[in-house]
Amino acid sequence: MISATLDVEEIQDEELVRRIRAGDSSQFELLAARYASKIYGLAMRLMRNPSDAKDAVQDTFLLVYTKLDGFRSESAFGTWLYKVALNSIYMKLRQRKRAAEDNIEDYLPKFDGQGTMQGMVRTFGEDPEREAIRQQSTAAVREAIDRLPAEYRVVLVARDIDDLSSEETAEALGLTVAAVKSRLHRARLFLRQQLENKFGKNANAARHSSVLIAHGLLL
Repeated sequence: MISATLDVEEIQDEELVRRIRAGDSSQFELLAARYASKIYGLAMRLMRNPSDAKDAVQDTFLLVYTKLDGFRSESAFGTWLYKVALNSIYMKLRQRKRAAEDNIEDYLPKFDGQGTMQGMVRTFGEDPEREAIRQQSTAAVREAIDRLPAEYRVVLVARDIDDLSSEETAEALGLTVAAVKSRLHRARLFLRQQLENKFGKNANAARHSSVLIAHGLLL
C-alpha cells in the first residue's frame, strides 16, 4: 500500500495529463489535489474572501479540465495551470463590484503644462528601524493592495508575490509586456503613497513595498 502511494506521488504532472487525455478522467483528481492549496492561496491573495476563493478554485479546475488539450509541454504544467488560474480569477475580479477600490490616478505623479512634476511621492533614505516598520506595516500593505483596482492588483500579485516574469504575466492576462510593466509601476507607486500616508516619514518601508511583499506579508 505504501509503495502504491509513493508511486502515485512520484508520477509526473505530464504523465497524469497524458492519462487524462487518453480517457482516464480519474487522474485529474490527483492533479487537482496537488495544486488546490496553491490556487487557493492565489485566490485569497487576490480576493480576500474564503468563500470566493473556494469558488475560484473550483471554477479554475473546471476551466483547466476543459482547456487541458491546450496544454503544451514547452512549459511546466504547474506554470501553465497558474496562468489559467490567474486569468480566471482576474475575470472574476473584473465582474465583481469593489466599492473599496481607489482611483489609482489620484496617487500617481502629476505634471503641469511645462512637464514639471507636481506632488511626487517623497523619497526617503535608509531607516535603521526598517525591520520594525515592516512588522507594523503588514496590515497596511494588505489593506493598500485590497484597495488597488483589480487590473493593478492582479499584476502586482503575479509579479511581486508569486514571482512570475513580465512575459508570463502578460501571457496569462492577455496583455502586452509594456502594459504589465506600466501597471506594476503604478501599483508600486500606489502602495508607497498609501504607506506614506499612514506612517509618514517612518514609512521608509513604503519605498520598498516590493521588499515588504517579498518578506511574506501576504502569505
